[in-house]
Amino acid sequence: MVSDIVESWLSEYSKESVKNQYRRQLQKFLAWSNTTVETILTEWKTTTDKDGFRKKYGSMIVKYYNYLLTEKQCKINTARSETNGIRAFFTSQCDKVKIGRGKIGKSQIAFGEHEFKLEQLQRMYRVGNIRDKAILSLAVSLGYGATAFIELKRDFIESIIKQTEYEEPPIGFWYQRKKTSQPIRSHLTVESIQALTDYWETLPKKSEWVFPNSSMKHHISDDDLNYVIKTLCSKANIVVMGKVRFHLMRKFLFSALTNVMDELNAKLCVGKSIPNDVLTYLKGKTEILKQQYAEAEKYFVLSGYTNHNHSIIGELQTKVKLQDDTLQKFLEVFTAYLTEKISKKQAIAKTKTITETHGRIISDKEIKEIREYEKRIDKKSETDTTKTINKKLK
Repeated sequence: MVSDIVESWLSEYSKESVKNQYRRQLQKFLAWSNTTVETILTEWKTTTDKDGFRKKYGSMIVKYYNYLLTEKQCKINTARSETNGIRAFFTSQCDKVKIGRGKIGKSQIAFGEHEFKLEQLQRMYRVGNIRDKAILSLAVSLGYGATAFIELKRDFIESIIKQTEYEEPPIGFWYQRKKTSQPIRSHLTVESIQALTDYWETLPKKSEWVFPNSSMKHHISDDDLNYVIKTLCSKANIVVMGKVRFHLMRKFLFSALTNVMDELNAKLCVGKSIPNDVLTYLKGKTEILKQQYAEAEKYFVLSGYTNHNHSIIGELQTKVKLQDDTLQKFLEVFTAYLTEKISKKQAIAKTKTITETHGRIISDKEIKEIREYEKRIDKKSETDTTKTINKKLK
């Protein structure tokens, strides 16, 4: 029977899978050590040697870790993770136990996992539906673990997107991992912002979550994320060389960022552990991080739509619109002249005003650029109206 003390402690966690995992890990440890949570808590409250208590149970956890390695034939990563719930209990209900450096092995590289290449993710993006594209682009943009990703609140992300009104993407912001309390300097790309906006427009109503489930009342699950990635691999005919799971998006982004950033900067951008003294220094380098992130974007862009493309297209669109507005004003003047609503003198005066007003905005060089752009995107001949206007201008 599970102690009420344990259930009270587990109420600190919102995710059922974490509760179940920590409950199981603690129960196994208690059975192995032949003790109870009541005994542990009573000892903590009554002992005058708190440091001795921390060392005693730290040593006991190390012995349990070695038992899992030798007797149960667990791998290092498995044995290490089996102590997480135990240490979390002591930290919450008593105090952090003392475990000597190197007594519990460091996490090892997970072999047998697929390593995504950019070309593969781009193919997956192309075959995905509008929701798939939003999930994949945001996953690659942020590099979050599954839990942090599914728990993203829509209002929060919308507040970040709103910054595009006065700041060019990628938009940087601070976030904190619940699991480790590690700060993350995250960034939203133009690509992920557009994909999210498109996806939200398809929803029947606004949800609390960035990615709500079918009821719109809660977020999607870890399994949903893994299913999306696996399904996209299948649709895109990706030949996988190992296990496929959502967490691989984080590994992919970290690897892509290291093409431009040093390892510490890349770690900060995906929320990997960084020493506190180094972290304090890096927190003051947000502009440099943004520049480096933008430079690295070419290594993880899925649709080919980066902020560089966004700026060029935006400038051309602005110039074309301005040119269209100018031509429309000329057209209005000549229409009035041709229908004898104004005199020739008035028409000349009005065209001079338009030229003086808009000439300071559009230079000859810019007009030439617009003309060339128009020819590239539309090889049809100019309309009769435009020809007439050009003839009159000459």
